[in-house]
Amino acid sequence: MAERGVSDVVGFVLVFALVTSTAAIVYTVGFSGLQDTREEERLSNAERVFDILADNVADLHYRGAPSRATEIKLADATLGFGQETSLRVEVTNMPSSSPSYGTNLDPIVYAPTGSPVQLVYENGAVLRERRNAGSVLTERPDAVFRVDGTTKTAVIPFVQTRRTRSSGVGGSSTVRIRTERSGSEVLGVLASPSDADSDPDGDGSDEYRVVYAVETTENRAPRWEASLEEQISWRSDACSVSGGTVTCAFGVERLYVTATRVDVSFS
Repeated sequence: MAERGVSDVVGFVLVFALVTSTAAIVYTVGFSGLQDTREEERLSNAERVFDILADNVADLHYRGAPSRATEIKLADATLGFGQETSLRVEVTNMPSSSPSYGTNLDPIVYAPTGSPVQLVYENGAVLRERRNAGSVLTERPDAVFRVDGTTKTAVIPFVQTRRTRSSGVGGSSTVRIRTERSGSEVLGVLASPSDADSDPDGDGSDEYRVVYAVETTENRAPRWEASLEEQISWRSDACSVSGGTVTCAFGVERLYVTATRVDVSFS
């Protein structure tokens, strides 16, 4: 009887230890997986909001809307502005002077607490950026490059988002991103390439020789370069990256450069 009692105790101890260790493993692995799922869902929700934000800002600079409001639930995150981005367009083959247009803007940044990933709205583009480890472009910038027959056209907008009353907010509340158009203008229209030094590309056609430069972060620059390279389809290797600066050189018969100043506040 004593041996049977000892056997029952040993069996109980073994079963209890197995149940305890299994629960610990499930808790550890399951909790980690739950956290990862929650983090991904939080970013996916914010990413959808940033896509809506990009559409709303496009209403301001393309369709002349006076203002738009976009709501986002922070869910333990901060919403503010990133390092200033610079944009520049220059025509380099004019016989007298070289027309040059440029501006600076404040990117809008959503950063979840404790996460290495953040979302960025920058001149029409939306990027999912992993700090110090590159980025993914989820919404292309608004520049248009197209070929109609033998005519190449570039339409380059500057969407100058600017911080106003609030530099940023944090927490888990629902925040309204208010974007208000404070000014819009056409900076340059060039449509008579015979005015320029002819045939910059040596292909037998008169073109304006254009340099478009985007000075952003080193994380985001490769995504900008890849997107612009794809759009400027008529010229291979049009764009290059050096640090955080993307430079694209190409020829067009028609060039349009516009600027829209957008005041951004959070409430």
